[in-house]
Amino acid sequence: MSSKKSIIKVTKGGRLYKRTADFFQQKDIVAAITELANSDLVKEINKKEKRELETT
Repeated sequence: MSSKKSIIKVTKGGRLYKRTADFFQQKDIVAAITELANSDLVKEINKKEKRELETT
């Protein structure tokens, strides 16, 4: 569970809002971003952008 210091807003519906920096420091978020950055999809997008830059 989040510490009280990292929560900046709580709604009546029970939603908790955190600071962006606190959100991105969570272990599961870091793991998900790392996995996505190393995915074939991102690699293919980067290759496509590189080819487009080389042709201009």
